[in-house]
Amino acid sequence: MDLLAYLDGESDDQVATHLGGCPHCRERARSLGRLQSLLAARLYRYNCPSAAELGEYHLGLLPQDQRAALAYHLTECPRCAYEVTQLEDYLADLAPDVDFSLLEQAKEQVRVLVARLVNGGMGVNLLGQPALAPAPTGVRGDEGEPLIYEADGVQVVIEIHQDPDQLDRRSMLGLVIGVDDPDQLEVHLWQSDQPVATVQVEDIGNFVIPSLAPGRYELILSGAEVEIHIQELVVEIK
Repeated sequence: MDLLAYLDGESDDQVATHLGGCPHCRERARSLGRLQSLLAARLYRYNCPSAAELGEYHLGLLPQDQRAALAYHLTECPRCAYEVTQLEDYLADLAPDVDFSLLEQAKEQVRVLVARLVNGGMGVNLLGQPALAPAPTGVRGDEGEPLIYEADGVQVVIEIHQDPDQLDRRSMLGLVIGVDDPDQLEVHLWQSDQPVATVQVEDIGNFVIPSLAPGRYELILSGAEVEIHIQELVVEIK
């Protein structure tokens, strides 16, 4: 129970002090953190339709019975309703620059998905260690916890770290999970409708975007058949 309280940020100083000096308990906490992360990712909105289904619903591509069931779900689930609204707004902004209809785009099998935030504080970081909370001063500094986004079975894990060469800048570290050939993907980062950076995903799923100024960004993971949009990533210096 003490370890669970520690992972939830509710333990007292005595537990934190003990973990600082006990490798055995520290490893138990790491293992428990991994389990919590997996459970949260599996159970979060387990009965909600996928991002692909929400997109097909908006495009009018679902069978009538499935469309009716999803329409009822939207009346009961504000999160999914918000995602459909986000997708509608995004496609409306995109429409003036597109020379073919949304249905023609669907026939071309290019799916536009809006990723949902699955886990914002218990995930395993990109160095392979669980994000234990509260973090001791000086270990994680002002770096944020990993953010895990998911769309149609693909997960994108994002971490923000201090840029080693510029104290007033940040680096974005990413990991793409659930894709057969991640090196066929590109990452496009935008800010205020302006392109900021484009990088190739490595064959093991990693990508790095250095030297980012504080602000709000949109990340687009682009492949031959799918685009996954993370509509708001906040980079800040605390």
